[in-house]
Amino acid sequence: MNVWVEQGDLLFYLSRSGSFDENNTLLKQGRFRISLSPALDSLTFRQILHLNEGYVEVTDGNISISLWADVNKPVVHVDISSKREKVAVATTYENWRTEDLLLSNRERFQTSYKFSAPKGLKTRHDSIIAGERALLFMHHNAAKTIFDATITQQQMESVKDRLTNPIANLTFGGRMKGEGFVLMDTVHGRYASSDYQGWMYVTEQPRKKCHLQIVLNTRQGSVDDWQAELTARERSVRIDRDRQQSRRWWRQFWQRSYLEGDSPLIRNYNLFRYMLACNSRGPWPTKFNGGLFTFDPQYVNKEAEYRLSPDYRNWGGGVHTAQNQRLVYWPMLKNGDFDLLLPQLDFYLNIYKNAEERSRHYWGHEGACLTEQVENYGLPCYPEYGTKRPKGFDPGLEHNAWLEYEWDTCLEFCMMALEARRYTPLDISKYIPMIHSCLRFFDEHYQYLANQRGAKALDDRGKLVLYPGSGGETYKMAYNSTSTIAALRTVAEALIAMGYDQEKIVLEGEVPVISHSPFLISNFLQRIPNITIRDGMLQPALHYERVQNTEPTQLYPVFPWRMYGVGRPNIDVARNTYANDSLALKFRSHVGWKQDAIWAACLGLTDEAARLIQLKMADGPHRFPAFWGPGFDWTPDHNWGGSGMIAMQEMLLQEVDNKIYLFPAWPLSWDIRFRLHASKGTVVDAELQGGRVISVKVTPKERQQDIVLPQ
Repeated sequence: MNVWVEQGDLLFYLSRSGSFDENNTLLKQGRFRISLSPALDSLTFRQILHLNEGYVEVTDGNISISLWADVNKPVVHVDISSKREKVAVATTYENWRTEDLLLSNRERFQTSYKFSAPKGLKTRHDSIIAGERALLFMHHNAAKTIFDATITQQQMESVKDRLTNPIANLTFGGRMKGEGFVLMDTVHGRYASSDYQGWMYVTEQPRKKCHLQIVLNTRQGSVDDWQAELTARERSVRIDRDRQQSRRWWRQFWQRSYLEGDSPLIRNYNLFRYMLACNSRGPWPTKFNGGLFTFDPQYVNKEAEYRLSPDYRNWGGGVHTAQNQRLVYWPMLKNGDFDLLLPQLDFYLNIYKNAEERSRHYWGHEGACLTEQVENYGLPCYPEYGTKRPKGFDPGLEHNAWLEYEWDTCLEFCMMALEARRYTPLDISKYIPMIHSCLRFFDEHYQYLANQRGAKALDDRGKLVLYPGSGGETYKMAYNSTSTIAALRTVAEALIAMGYDQEKIVLEGEVPVISHSPFLISNFLQRIPNITIRDGMLQPALHYERVQNTEPTQLYPVFPWRMYGVGRPNIDVARNTYANDSLALKFRSHVGWKQDAIWAACLGLTDEAARLIQLKMADGPHRFPAFWGPGFDWTPDHNWGGSGMIAMQEMLLQEVDNKIYLFPAWPLSWDIRFRLHASKGTVVDAELQGGRVISVKVTPKERQQDIVLPQ
């Protein structure tokens, strides 16, 4: 919820992950307005976010409003109390989608159609049922959605029935009600750039205490089934118990890990972690381009074309740009927030089978072909696939200058699952077939391409020829891209180290079932080519044809793949690349998803890391300090915050070959106290004060001997 007070009223936007409409826009549930009589005293009122217990309090010393969400189920509670006089309360549900809305050219970027939207594209209206004592609001998708348009565009009709489709017949919304509230009026108005209709409920009599609840539900299937599930959830609400459990969860959350100190950088780190935790139980991952906290776009960009509805975000709602998403989720390992990581891992688990169907359908081989901009149903994004394609162009490929042949980002999420297993006893067995499939795609597809070009599947050293490939969105038509090689090698080695050389055979009854020949990771590892180093620097690839974006992927062996860094061999090669590569220097920045602060930290470049992190984690331009952006995407920019969070963690703690380096790139003059996680269930508490490390506590105790302190 975005919560604010204006002209004496408390307002909040309400969002929930997975609220995808027919066009794959991530829609808000609506806006809610609480009005009081007598009103809050504008001279003495305070609005407080209680981080430790996860709720907002608005009070003038007499009247108090407490707003909180149940951690364990999607229910919002509003508690209102007055110490002195009784208060009349009016709550209004405001909705800007009461009619079908024709989308402007700019507004289409909130959908998965983006710049290739068909003429006349609309957001379909919601359904509102205003009863005397409760209001029901919902959006129900038709059976036919952008999923069907994508299937037709990408020539996959013959396998359509085998594909997962998460948005057909999807219903989301909820019911608002409170004891003693009755329907009084229907209102119309305009907020920011959107006309709205509102339904006002008021207390029958002024009261000293009252409570309002909003129960949400999301379900595929019939509206009747959705309503039945919603009603069952309402019956499960126990206000006092749920409040106690939720506040206990938040208190325990802040004990998992923490950064403490007087710096605004530390405060903003904690605020951003709170924003991520607000989706801790969401069924879908937190989107990089605004998460659940987008707001009226005219306050992000003042240009006339951005006078749009609060549903707007740039780069879509149901489509996930993997290069950006990864930066939101890497920090969760050192934070110990493994439950927050699961929605992102499950995102890939739920779609990789569709990506396998792509490989079989187009090329006749195994392996999951997961593209960089991938829909929540595992297929390439409609516009990025290309609507103006040359005749005879491979239907399995995206005809897109930025995204062509960029298939390796899924491997970072595979590595997150493997790293989570190193950190904690998390059972990752369900992810292993997915990880094998992602690796298998590269092995089989690049041999397939080589056999189409000539008589040999491998080069004269028995290695794969990774061409055409890509170094992020930047180094295009690459031959043996460094970022791809680093990804394949690191994930393969981690699988072998954990005993997952061969995909496990699934047993159904007494019959072993495996749909394809066994794939040995150890054999595949021998076929992965080497990274190119030239003139003492890491190269983006052995060769590439053009530069398309501004990501220096020659530094990906530093992060995310950790082949170079503090305590690792040949660090000078990576430092030389960071300091002297002409494009790495040209692209250097702290804005948005830029990772320079991370690389500087991983390489132990303390002054450089400090310079960049002070720029990256400074207050954002909005009232809430952790609302950065729009950067290259949208506000609040979650990959801006995520990349800053990773950099700060790397400045404080790095782990190499069972050694734990403390403060490897943190200025010793910056006082801080922290708790972070490492592998083998290790938790490190340390404090730096006045230029000295004054305390270090490691759990379990036997890992105390692995600590390496700064010189």
